[in-house]
Amino acid sequence: MQHIINPDSIKQENLVELFKESDLTTLDFFHNYVNKTCSQATQLNEAGNALSKASFTLHELDGVLYSVEDSVRQSIMGVDITNTRFDETLWMGKSILFNYEKSSDSWVMLQKVNKATYMDLAKKCNLKSVDALSMLCLHKMFAEDSLAKKHENIIVWKIFKDKKAIFSKSLKESKFGWFAGDATFSDIRDQYTTEESMHEDGNSHFCWIDGDSDNDDHTERLHTIGCLEQAFKVLAFASVPMLKPQSISKNKKLLKKLKREGSAIPNSGAMFRVVNLPHEVYEQQKKSFYAKGSKGLENGRAGGLVYYKHERYTTKRFTWGFRAPVPDKNGNLPKVAYKIKNPTKGSIPLDKVLQTI
Repeated sequence: MQHIINPDSIKQENLVELFKESDLTTLDFFHNYVNKTCSQATQLNEAGNALSKASFTLHELDGVLYSVEDSVRQSIMGVDITNTRFDETLWMGKSILFNYEKSSDSWVMLQKVNKATYMDLAKKCNLKSVDALSMLCLHKMFAEDSLAKKHENIIVWKIFKDKKAIFSKSLKESKFGWFAGDATFSDIRDQYTTEESMHEDGNSHFCWIDGDSDNDDHTERLHTIGCLEQAFKVLAFASVPMLKPQSISKNKKLLKKLKREGSAIPNSGAMFRVVNLPHEVYEQQKKSFYAKGSKGLENGRAGGLVYYKHERYTTKRFTWGFRAPVPDKNGNLPKVAYKIKNPTKGSIPLDKVLQTI
């Protein structure tokens, strides 16, 4: 039975109590109060504040670290993710922070949630009336947004140019936003580069005023797309069973080594490392190949990621896999080489992406 709230009974002094007592079906009753209390510009600003704080809180409670080996970044450059979806990849937690080893690349945080996640989380926290109002603005934003209406699940992202902001409550992320959980990377690219998305009332790409990304222009959007693309490729890479992230939470020796190399390691939370295909796996693939009586190819074939999308893949469809390398006539496995192809629609020149990351 739906609990009905009289909009006239909602006041600042009882806002927190009423918010925590309400379920998702009754939060709509607060929207008139939000309209009376805040202008449209203030509502958008408060929704952004709520999204930023709630996503930080979620990561503190259920976040994991992906420390990405430098060679992985090089291996995934040729992976095409244009028509694949974030929710078709393996996640080791609801919130993932990507650390790129031996690199100055911006850190990225991704969260796979539904629209109720942050509301339920906020109800468990100590709130002031201003916090409850911000959460109601966030609820109203998702309830009225045409894209959010169609999708229960969403992906929330944060980008950190200054990595100290991850561990300091006095600092903030460079920018943050959200997109539909089943969006392809092509959808995401279009979402953040259209003229409509650049309007000041856009609600899926936020930058802090006076922050290190306060100019929300085309160059800043390209930086966002480049960061999300790299994180997406890491997720695809780590979705292959033999490349599944390895837990390093108890590996003190490795953690010390990563700290010496400049990686900022959190004090709590699960930690995983994404590494390139180990040599022993290549050897295993080679032995398996010969065990089947195969003779190999004259020049061999390099192994690599493959996305099974065609309907002929009845059990593997919409999953990532590793295509085993084939030895050449001398029994040697070839080195990976990238074939030059015409760019896909909407592609960004590599030199521009590298300049903005």
